[in-house]
Amino acid sequence: MRISRFLQTPFISYEDKNMLYFEVADWDMCNPYEVNIFIDKEAVFGGKIFAASFSAMIPCYNEERLATVCITPFEDTPVDKEFLVVPQKHWEIPLLYSSHEDLGYCAYIEKLHYECYEYLKKAMELCQKHDGFKYMIEHYWWLDAFDSYATEEEKALLKDLFVKKKIDLSAVCSGVHTSWASSEQLVRGMYFGCLEAKEKYGISPKCAFYVDLSGVSWSAVNCFTKMGIKYIGILANGFRNSSPNTNIPPLFWWEDISSNERVLLWNQRSYRQHGLDGIWCDTLRQYPEGSFYFDTTKMLKTEKWFSERISQIEPCAYDILPISFYDDREPPTTMLLTVCEEMNKKWKYPKFSMEIPSVFMSKLEEKYGDSIPTLRGDISDQWADFATIAPNLMSKKRKATRMLYDVEMLSTFDSVINKAKYNQKSFRDIYFKLCEFDEHCWATSSKHPQKMHRHNIEKVKAESVLSSVCELDKMLTILCPKADSEEISVISTIPGCRKNHIYGKKGDYVPKHLKHQVLPNEAVVTETMEFEGVEARRTEGILPYKESIEIDTNFIETDFYKISVNRQTKRIVSLIDKESGAEYIDSQARFELGQFVYAYTEQKTDSNLSFEIPKKTDFKLYEGDVAYVLVQKGYEEQSGAIINTQFVFYKHERTIDVDVSYENATGLIGDFYDRYKKNYFFAFPFKLKNPKFYTELPSGEKREDTDYIPLNANDFSITQNWIAVDGENNGVAIYTRDMPVFHLGNIKYNQFNREFSEDKAHIYLYASSNRCNNLIYTSVEECQAQYHLSILLYNGKHNDIVPTWSNENEHRLIVSKKIAFDKCMLRVDKSNVRLVSIKKAEKENDAIVLRFVETECKETECTLEIFFNTKKAVYSSNDEAELEEITNIKDNIIHFIAQPYSYTTIKVYGDFDI
Repeated sequence: MRISRFLQTPFISYEDKNMLYFEVADWDMCNPYEVNIFIDKEAVFGGKIFAASFSAMIPCYNEERLATVCITPFEDTPVDKEFLVVPQKHWEIPLLYSSHEDLGYCAYIEKLHYECYEYLKKAMELCQKHDGFKYMIEHYWWLDAFDSYATEEEKALLKDLFVKKKIDLSAVCSGVHTSWASSEQLVRGMYFGCLEAKEKYGISPKCAFYVDLSGVSWSAVNCFTKMGIKYIGILANGFRNSSPNTNIPPLFWWEDISSNERVLLWNQRSYRQHGLDGIWCDTLRQYPEGSFYFDTTKMLKTEKWFSERISQIEPCAYDILPISFYDDREPPTTMLLTVCEEMNKKWKYPKFSMEIPSVFMSKLEEKYGDSIPTLRGDISDQWADFATIAPNLMSKKRKATRMLYDVEMLSTFDSVINKAKYNQKSFRDIYFKLCEFDEHCWATSSKHPQKMHRHNIEKVKAESVLSSVCELDKMLTILCPKADSEEISVISTIPGCRKNHIYGKKGDYVPKHLKHQVLPNEAVVTETMEFEGVEARRTEGILPYKESIEIDTNFIETDFYKISVNRQTKRIVSLIDKESGAEYIDSQARFELGQFVYAYTEQKTDSNLSFEIPKKTDFKLYEGDVAYVLVQKGYEEQSGAIINTQFVFYKHERTIDVDVSYENATGLIGDFYDRYKKNYFFAFPFKLKNPKFYTELPSGEKREDTDYIPLNANDFSITQNWIAVDGENNGVAIYTRDMPVFHLGNIKYNQFNREFSEDKAHIYLYASSNRCNNLIYTSVEECQAQYHLSILLYNGKHNDIVPTWSNENEHRLIVSKKIAFDKCMLRVDKSNVRLVSIKKAEKENDAIVLRFVETECKETECTLEIFFNTKKAVYSSNDEAELEEITNIKDNIIHFIAQPYSYTTIKVYGDFDI
């Protein structure tokens, strides 16, 4: 016989004895064997064992000791083995509990709204009845639902339980994909849990827990800390997990992009911890309240599970091991409290308890803050590419995000100047709807019953974004009526200097003095106009009439590029930057510039892909006063997709606009078996030496090969607006208006790789996927989408060029019949200090709030000119709490400092009443 496994457990009895666990091999299974344990030759345990595994209790020691274990088989020779025993920590095991609710997945959402109230009410009753019962409300959507139905007495009770730290609130609005949220949405999505919850219930949350998401945008660190959030929780979940990365600690300080702020992050292993679900219960539904039992078998398995889990993380600095245990749509019960009580009856340590995260996270911070490791980098969410299941809805959502900036700004000025009504509630409700749209679980809703999931997607998810766009359209039409006469105003909503063309549609009025052109897709573009800030410029206008004229040539040249085409192969063969002479098209690439690619696999987790490309049906070149236009058409027979591509090469601008679309893609239609297997991409294979990829985050950016915490598969990247690739002396950037998902270097669908290493400057727009096809792609009409991108070829590095260029693409010039102001209203002198919001203050009627993000990772002294009377200005936190008065202000000019890749919020008081 021999000892095949030794484990010193963390379990300490009330007699101060430590449990050791052993497994043996080569036991005859017929006769008992004798075990004796000696510590420094002193016998501390002895007995006969009839099992392949056993435990032994030995005294606790304050220093390392050598243990000799002697096994004597039945009528055989004794076998000795030496082991080292070490002092054991007095572990605490706080159990985090919630009734996990996925919007769009668990129930008809109208029913779920009331169910959240019922569940929280039940949790409150259990808190009153049992001293040890604790509970977490996962997000504000849940609290908002409770607030809709609760009596005043119930609301008062909840407020009291918050104070007593028996119930905690995670401040997030819902399970939002934070990488989908814009800079301002990331902030405003926290207004609900931080501002509204404080006003209603007196609570100031310290935690932002994503109980079913595996990643959070790196930008969230700076955003959340400026809202008072100190702790973040994420949770590994889903079949697309790469193998666990044991090099990443489960608990670490997560430092923001600028290294100025940090949060304590807990990376939960799973909800309903793997292994414990097989010990305690598969689902709480099998044990109605009061019927759960915790017998000896469960006790022994629990002891072994925690012994093994703690051995995996040791050595570590801390002695608190939080455990999450919850599942979809389960009513509150005292099951976990029973586990704690039974474990604590037998063992002095570990000490089991139900606990709220703000308590056990703060205890970890206080006891071990300096010894907990610090990590930097983005934590990509393995599910965030679900944006591709509904590209048309995602496009609408991103449109609403852009419109919010313009409409809120113009409404603020209209209120200040013209005393117009400022509809703060509308903006609040739209942000709430956009967070609802970004909720993670809609895309997984493809299980039965189909009717429920289709209802939630069509009647809630889709309506949340479509109604938001509709409301914003109405508001913008009132603020900026569409031009219907020869006198028009052209409005810039960027507070810095800019030079941009007008981009509209056929039939729109454009300034009479500008050259203009109707493109083959009936869009209208003009030559550029210059602006110095937020201002409206009045001019005479005309209806556009100059169409693009077809030309017959293989070569075109702009101020910046030389472009060669091959009419026989119907492709762009060369794109040369005139300044550097660099060729930007990789002629050796598998796919062409702008080419549609149909990628499919036989099994949903199979990394072996097959590719199909279209047959080309048309290829034409056009010219007008403003640009050259290349139109390509094709048909991909496997998926049925009809493809249209339009390249616009401006004669006097570096920007290249690209519109790509498909329709009739009936191959996306299928049943549950087909889902996850079919994907559409558009290829942009550029040629650069030693390429380095950069991705824009909600505030800041990441370098793909270095700025990443490798917790999850890194086979795609989510961008706010742009992807850039720096070569040795030049680079290329892509701006996207509609779809934020890209594969970089190669199409990596289902590679399940945490590492990023690419030597090709190839960029692939991940256009759409049938991951949810039996919910989204149900008719021919739904199997279509269009995407608007812009390309910039640049010399040097991306830092000083791309962020400003992207901002100008994001906020196009507005053409209107009239405008509330006819002068420059706002000006900022630094292009790297980007305005992301200007709004009415939440509480003060004589104050407006301006929020900026810095885009080039450098501390910047900035001058803000406001062209209406201001009394004072103060730095504020992201939730508008005043921090410090800005004394450097004179004649409506405010001097302030923006920190690298950080939010700067300024509250300005003036002689106005909004």
